[in-house]
Amino acid sequence: MPTQTFFHLSKEKQTTLLKAAMKEFTHQSFANASINQIIKEASIPRGSFYMYFQDKEDLYFYLLEQSRDRFQKQLLILIEEEHGDLFCTFERFFESIIDYCSKKNHRLFFKQVFANINSQAEKRLFPTKTNVFDPRSFYKHFLEQIDVSKLNIQQEDDLEEIVGLLFGMTLHTLILSFTSDKKKEEIMNSYHRKLILLKYGMEKYRKE
Repeated sequence: MPTQTFFHLSKEKQTTLLKAAMKEFTHQSFANASINQIIKEASIPRGSFYMYFQDKEDLYFYLLEQSRDRFQKQLLILIEEEHGDLFCTFERFFESIIDYCSKKNHRLFFKQVFANINSQAEKRLFPTKTNVFDPRSFYKHFLEQIDVSKLNIQQEDDLEEIVGLLFGMTLHTLILSFTSDKKKEEIMNSYHRKLILLKYGMEKYRKE
C-alpha cells in the first residue's frame, strides 16, 4: 500500500505517478518494468518514489487493488439488482469486467496482467474468503446478499465453496480471453456455458 506521504499529495500528482506506472506496466511485464522509467515519465526524483511506495511490487499491486475495489463495488450493486440470484449476478459481473478491462486505455495493461498473473496478483484482483469472518469485509457482505433458497446448500460451507468456484472460473476465463484475443461474443458464450454446467451439473437424473 502507498504511504501516507503519497495520499498527502495532490490528486493531480497522484494521478501523474499512477499513469506513469500504468504506462510502464502496460508495455513491460512486471519483471521487466523499470522504476527508472516510471519516475522519468512522472518527472519525480528517485528518492521521492520511495517516500510513496516501498518498491515496484508495492506500486503494481496498488494498481491491481484499485481495480479490485471497483469490481467489488460493482458486484454488490449487481447482487442487489438481481435480488440475490448468484448465477445471474456473476454473468453480468463477468461482462462488466470484460467491458472495463477492454477499454482502450486498459486493454494492454490487463493483457500484461493476465499473461503474467501469479497467486499474489490474483489475490489483489479478486476477493478471497480469508477475511469472511470480518464483519466489515466485502466477502462477508456479499455472501449475506445471496438468495440461498435458490441453491442446493447441503453443508455450512457450501455457499463459500460455490462462490470460490465462480471467482476461480471468472479469473480463468479472463486469462484465456486476454491471452487468446477472442471477441467478446465468444468469451461471453464460453462463460455462459460454464455457468450452465456449474448451475445444473452434468449427470443425468436416473429414476431408480
